Amino acid sequence: MRAIFALVFIFAVVSALPKRKEGCAVVTSTTTTPRPTTTLKPEDVACDLETPLVRNSNAVDCSISGKNLTLTTMKSGVFHFNTSVWMTWCEAYNFCKANDMQLAHLYNRTMLRDVFDNYSRAFHSWIGSSDKGRAAGDFRWTSGELVDPALWLFGYLPDTVNCGALCAPSDLHPFNCMDRKGLICQVPPHCF
Repeated sequence: MRAIFALVFIFAVVSALPKRKEGCAVVTSTTTTPRPTTTLKPEDVACDLETPLVRNSNAVDCSISGKNLTLTTMKSGVFHFNTSVWMTWCEAYNFCKANDMQLAHLYNRTMLRDVFDNYSRAFHSWIGSSDKGRAAGDFRWTSGELVDPALWLFGYLPDTVNCGALCAPSDLHPFNCMDRKGLICQVPPHCF
């Protein structure tokens, strides 16, 4: 009888522990460890978000957009996936921009599913959303448009700059922009 009572007590205690979100899963933790501060390098923060590609269609030569990259055409656009070289969000942003592309703008669940169905390794890859330069949780696409809050699996990480990544077949998840992940570049929509 004592053994049963002890097991029930332990289960109750473990169930009451705070749950911490990590990646795309909820993890039970006995402590809450603050996020380590990261020293930013100039190349990590120099994203030049003031002049995004999609606002000025003349800024992109559509004939060379993604020219030297492997491109995949889908219903929701033309994409380049890179899951073998991991980058910070700004490095990914700059990579796409250097190839006359943008980090992917996946505006709705249909686009998220289309990308995931065509390239399942895109899990945890950077896309073009962040709250850089704005209040925590004010997610915008690099074009400046508001990201639909319904697309987020979880909220945002307090005390850090958050950048979006594809999390599951139809969800986005915020991560620290200094994390290293794969990326999804997109040929700007006006090019196709």
